[in-house]
Amino acid sequence: MMSGDAVRYCRIEFHCQINQRTISLHQADCGTLTRIMNLKKDLENVFGLPPDQQEWYIREIQLHNEQNLQYYGIKDNSGNRNPFKIFVKNR
Repeated sequence: MMSGDAVRYCRIEFHCQINQRTISLHQADCGTLTRIMNLKKDLENVFGLPPDQQEWYIREIQLHNEQNLQYYGIKDNSGNRNPFKIFVKNR
């Protein structure tokens, strides 16, 4: 990585629906170039929900495992207090 290429992070607020009735909240700082699948693995450590049972949505668009947050327009929001919201549903 070159000296001018800083890793970009954003604050994400996860809204997790587990068993179709429980909504849990979790906030985390995530790298904008991190693949969705890797973030799902991290979220498994928090909620115990395996990545293959997680469906992620932002603005009613489903996020795909091979893409990253930046692909969906989620960029560095370090200067903004409002986190991006991702909705996680249990399959």
